[in-house]
Order: sequence, then structure tokens, then C-alpha cells
Amino acid sequence: TRGKYYTHLRQVKCDDPNSILIADKNAPPSVWETIETICTSSRSVPIPVVPDKLALITTKIEGRTKVFEEYVNATSVSHFYPFSLHFLAVCLRRVLCRKESTHVGRLDEGTVDCCMVVIKFFSLYRNLTAKSLRNKLTNMSDLVGNVNPLIEVPFFKIESLDAAQLPQSLADIISSSLRLQYDIDSLDKISSEKQKVGLKSKLILLKNEMELSLRNEVMAHEDFIASLTIDENISKDSFIVDLADVIGALDDLSIGSHADAALGKVQDRYKYVSIDVSKSVIHDLLLSRFCENTDVSIQKFLALIRSSGTTESQKHHGRLIPNTHVTLSHISTSSQKKFREDYSKFEGKVFRVSLKALVLGVDAAAIEVSSLGSIEENPIMPPVDNKFVHITIWCRDNARASNELLEEIKKGKATRFCFNEGETILGTLNFHI
Repeated sequence: TRGKYYTHLRQVKCDDPNSILIADKNAPPSVWETIETICTSSRSVPIPVVPDKLALITTKIEGRTKVFEEYVNATSVSHFYPFSLHFLAVCLRRVLCRKESTHVGRLDEGTVDCCMVVIKFFSLYRNLTAKSLRNKLTNMSDLVGNVNPLIEVPFFKIESLDAAQLPQSLADIISSSLRLQYDIDSLDKISSEKQKVGLKSKLILLKNEMELSLRNEVMAHEDFIASLTIDENISKDSFIVDLADVIGALDDLSIGSHADAALGKVQDRYKYVSIDVSKSVIHDLLLSRFCENTDVSIQKFLALIRSSGTTESQKHHGRLIPNTHVTLSHISTSSQKKFREDYSKFEGKVFRVSLKALVLGVDAAAIEVSSLGSIEENPIMPPVDNKFVHITIWCRDNARASNELLEEIKKGKATRFCFNEGETILGTLNFHI
């Protein structure tokens, strides 16, 4: 398709909501919320498709490139992925076996960095285990009773990965490429711009060398990699049979006793659960508590709050958040089922929000929250998803920037202004679509 894929997908599905739409597209965690939104607007059910159990095996990679470690004196790390190196090797071979200019997505042997593009796609699933990936994909469709719409397509011919271990040289170069991509993705975390530019140029050179090494190594073992997988037609036939079974199960559900509940859940697909607090209460509190603070940055921020009624002030200085809240859980790290299990009994209840400090950063400002407690009872609340529990008050561009404030404090890029001990406000727990 031309243009943005998921924008086109949304249009096609909404134009014909009764259709079965097969989206043959890599779908990393960053687009799951988009897929759920498309399904919500078209009253559809997402049916994830994954390769078999030998592809869905957690891979753990230790360390990073020597260039990165030596250049910034970085400590060693470990990162993990929900797919096996065998699966990645097959993906690399299949891309290299596409003749130049034959792939509609321009990912074939003629693409100068095609192998590293595959590595980049693989890395979009970084820090997800195979188990968590399976659970999250299953939970995307948990709204249809006992039906499990996750389709697992047969992929490998071998009975176990140990039965056909990757040649050591192939495993080593693939692992090295994942370390390199990890370091490339870590560049934005380097605070020194001079250091970042210098390291980036070295990593680009290393990436070019890695592309050549990957091509040579994968094609040197092409016959071995090809022998690992079953015939593609077997996978296709299995997919069609499993898809028909899932559709049949959904058809049965639609005429059964769960129909109304299932359809209702399709409509009510929540994005997050939060304790909502009044914006005016927050603003009044900040103006009264910090009005005598002589710090220049906080006085500028208070001036922005005082002028919040004018669009001109926000045009040049970012925007004040209209619906202030403490996010308890977000769909990006949870599921509809877990939302209901963890928070349905607390919906509409009033909570006491204990405030710790106002945190001012370059791209966001938020109130750090020290604790949450119900004023009606003493329930055991699930732990909040976010390590930095907070109320976002202002952002320059994206409100998600407030999630980085804790790290910015450690780096000296954000300032904390503490409240008096015992400072609290009230809020109500709600679900948000």
C-alpha cells in the first residue's frame, strides 16, 4: 500500500466492517494500541498470528559492542527477545533470497542494508519474553469469552533447536548484530552531543561492516537454514484451517448467551485506568504553595499557569494538560482482562493522593506522587505500572515525556521542588476509552 499502512487499514476495515481482513504486516508492540483502536471502531476482533513454539523461544544476548563500551565507558548489559536465533536466521535468508526490486516493501537483496533492517525489525520486540508476547497477544482478544483466537502456524521442520544447532560462526554474527542494534538504539540516551556524534559515526561504519558479514555468513549456510523449515504451503493450509476454526467459534458465540456481553466489550476497549484529579485544584495548589519560591524556573512555570486561559501562552510554551490524572495502568503494558480483574471493584471510588514534589523538566512538568489510599476503605491496590508515579501538568509536545522525568532528575536535567509532608488531594478512579 502507499502511504501509512495502518491509516489505510483503518479505512478499508471501517468501509467493510463485516469483512475478514488479513493484514500481512509485522506488528510490534508499538502498533498494538492502533490495532485495538481499529478493531474498536469497526466492531472487530483481532486475531494474532505467530510462528510455532520453536520460533517463540526467548533469546538472551549479553553485552554490547566494544566500540560503545570503550567510547562511553558503558557497563555491560543483557537484552532479550521473544524469538529464537533460528527464526531470525530464516528471516535473514528469505530476505536475501528475494531478487532485487521484486519486493513491494523494497526489502530484498538489492536493499543496501537489508540484513540490518531485519535486525532492526527483530529488535522492535526487545525486552519481551516469548511467554509475555504470547500472553499479551492473547489478551488483545480476551473479550470473546473462552475463545483463544491466537493462531500458531507451523514453521520449523525440526523437533528441537538442539537437534539442529546453528553453526557457531552464524550464531556469533547474528548475536553481534543484535548488540550493534542495541547500541544504535541507545544513542539518544547519551547526554553529550559531541560524544553522541562521534559514537554515531563509528557505529555507522560498524553497521556497514556488519551488513556485509551477515550477508556472507547467512548465504554461506543457506542450505542448512533452508532445511530447518517446512514447506510454505503447509503453513498456509494450517493457517486457513485454524482461521476457519476461530471464525466458527466466534459465530457460535454470537448466537449464544455471551453475545451481548461480547459485543459490549468490543465497544468498551479501555486505553488506561487512572485516578482523576481536578486541574483547577492542582493549579490553585501550586500557585499557593510555591508563590514565594524565588527560583526563576518555578516562577516562569507559575506564570504559565496564571495565563492558562490564553491560547497565545500555550502556542509558545507547550500546553497545560486539561485532564490531570495519575495513570495506574495503560494498555501498552496491560490488557482489557487485567484492567477488569485489577480495578473494576474500585471504579468510581474516591482516593487520597499524597503529593511528594513538583518536578520541572525541559519537555514536561509533573507532580510526583508518594502514595495512594482510599478514603472509604483500605483496599489492596495492584502496583502502579509506572516506576515514576505522577500527575502530568504540562508538556512541550508529548505528555509521555513526563515518564522520563525521574531519569532527568538523576542527570541534572530536571528540578524537584518538594511539598510539605502530608500534602494530599482527592481523586476518583475511572476507566478511559
